[in-house]
Amino acid sequence: MPAGEHRDAGEPSSRLVYKVLRREEVVRLVADGSFAGSPDDLRDGFVHLSTADQVKGTLERHFAAENGLFIVTLQASALGEALRWEPSRKGALFPHLYRALAMGDVTTIAPVPDEREDWSLTTVIEAPDASIGRGN
Repeated sequence: MPAGEHRDAGEPSSRLVYKVLRREEVVRLVADGSFAGSPDDLRDGFVHLSTADQVKGTLERHFAAENGLFIVTLQASALGEALRWEPSRKGALFPHLYRALAMGDVTTIAPVPDEREDWSLTTVIEAPDASIGRGN
């Protein structure tokens, strides 16, 4: 394993990981077939991803004042060696993708629910078949 790369035996490769995208970023991903990353991703040199347990914190910390957001679901095992688990917020291991996100990586795309309309983020993460994607 290269220096600086961290993997956690508790992070199975079959796990789903998620990317929060703004509406214009989803349009770019679908239209171009790939997405190199947000300004933060480009600055840091990798695409920031989250586990199901981390998505809510990511939304609260980085997207609190935004709407028109989408959750893109990815199968961790399909991302290969470009996916690395590295310490981030409070030392928790976060999935980082060291290449562009490709449309072929995407399992589903779903709008981030508006909790004011009694939607639940858990519903989107636990029931990806309700969203659009290549698996449906």
